[in-house]
Amino acid sequence: MEGEGNKRIRFPTETSNLQIAVDLCDEGGCIEILPGTYFVNAIIMKDLTLRGMGDQNNTALVSRFCCTLVIESCKVNLENLTLAVSEGTLTDHAMELHEASVTMESCDVYGGTAALFANSNSKIAATHCQYHDAHSFGVALMNSEAEFLDCYFFRNGEDGCNIGGSAAKLELQNCRISDNTCFGVHVHDGASMAANKCNVIKNEQAGVMISGHDSNHLKSTGIMKQSCAEFQDCRIKLNKWQGIFVLDGSLKCVGSDLRHNERGALVLTTSKTAVISDINRLKLPYVDVEYYESCKLGEIELADNKAVRKDAELEFTGSWDFPQDWKSRPKDEVLEIYKKCSIDLQKRLHNYPNGWEDRILRDPKAYMLIERLFRNIEQETDTDIDELDMEIHEFLQDLGLERFVERFRKLDCNAVRDLLPMRDTDFVNIGIKDTKDRRKLNSRIAALSGASHAPQHLVPCKFASLIEATKFQARKADKQRNYEEWKKLRSLFADRIGFNTTGADVDTKLRKLFSELDVSRTAGQRGIHVDELKKGLQNMGVKLEEIRFNILMSELDSNDIDYMSYESFCKAIEHILRT
Repeated sequence: MEGEGNKRIRFPTETSNLQIAVDLCDEGGCIEILPGTYFVNAIIMKDLTLRGMGDQNNTALVSRFCCTLVIESCKVNLENLTLAVSEGTLTDHAMELHEASVTMESCDVYGGTAALFANSNSKIAATHCQYHDAHSFGVALMNSEAEFLDCYFFRNGEDGCNIGGSAAKLELQNCRISDNTCFGVHVHDGASMAANKCNVIKNEQAGVMISGHDSNHLKSTGIMKQSCAEFQDCRIKLNKWQGIFVLDGSLKCVGSDLRHNERGALVLTTSKTAVISDINRLKLPYVDVEYYESCKLGEIELADNKAVRKDAELEFTGSWDFPQDWKSRPKDEVLEIYKKCSIDLQKRLHNYPNGWEDRILRDPKAYMLIERLFRNIEQETDTDIDELDMEIHEFLQDLGLERFVERFRKLDCNAVRDLLPMRDTDFVNIGIKDTKDRRKLNSRIAALSGASHAPQHLVPCKFASLIEATKFQARKADKQRNYEEWKKLRSLFADRIGFNTTGADVDTKLRKLFSELDVSRTAGQRGIHVDELKKGLQNMGVKLEEIRFNILMSELDSNDIDYMSYESFCKAIEHILRT
């Protein structure tokens, strides 16, 4: 420790137990973790730094059937680490925070029910991190705050980011949320979020779901705190449902691209009828009519977006947006489709320089011209459809690394997929010396190719197996609590009669002990009443929990649940001594 007290501890050189390393390290100290994979877990309740001495790919802390890191009421810095739950139960997370403040730099977090679960006014600031392959949420914020810069949330079993509670606040900058089984982002129960220059794409349901007000806030203050979300210069595209689904709350969306979502760019539910209709159509597993009757839209602000107008009407920016049956529709409906096209598209479709004009309706050839142009329109190229085909200049420009374009092209790297075989040392050789630039590049490549790469330490598990494991863990914990109670009785009886339950003098000792426990000594009683037994044990200094005592008695082989005969007492003593 080089004369620094315990301000710095090297793991596993100085101790092979991470929890011991945490306990030994001084407040504000640093645990330096050497490269390797360590199957460990720890609870941190003091200000610390955990620093991986390699990069995030070769320094991994992995747990089984428990949370990898639990951080409570302290400030912790995490750098260059992989944190994972290889297999576990519904109560296990890769990271769990309670009233904690955590900063994260270049961390890869995956597995568990949530890769990162934050509760009780925790605060997170993360840069160049990944949260993925969790059974439910990449990040779950319950009345907590988080800021993410250049982070990725992908391939989670439910949502990429799930935030709830009036105190919950999420800020995203240059982040990518993709390939999640439900929503990219779910903002609910009065939470708020803001996203700038983010990609919310290729999620199995809506890209963004905004729902619910905070009922607790309403009860305590009389003010309804609605969920709200703000998007600036974002791409919310290629999602299986809508780009944005506003069930109950407020939305501000400016300069964003909402094209190519299978069920439209935006849905604003404005009445009970519309809400229930949409819920049934989308086949959600829950329909709480009373809740949805109370749904109310907050303030909606839309400006300069692609695929949706200021009045929330859908806007067509390419032929892919047209209804599939448009060719069979009557003339008036086709003209309505034309009116909803963007100005740029209208100019390409027709020779009127200002786009839609009323005089088009007086043109007898309007329908024929529009139909012919609709048929012949060429699809615009969109690199989001297959990001691995994105041109290298566009890809590096998004990362602020366009100065390296020519160096990549000299190696015949012209598209993103050409970068997949490259490693960190290759980027160094190209001339990307800055560690932060390489981390940014590696994280983005990992996120783009994440759908085809399974995490190294994750054990595949079906959800039914997860539930069974959770039940087993609960039974195991219950048996452990019972065992702690049995131990109190075991030490008492061992002191009085020893561990041997056979022998000439044992019966004498057992009858004496039975008599001492029979507090009332009522004549003609068929044994000791359980209440008397409990009082007798308390007189001997044994304190048992009320509920635990009843459970212990139910485990003993007794035909009478209220009274314990001498024979049942002898069997119980033998059972306890063998525990």
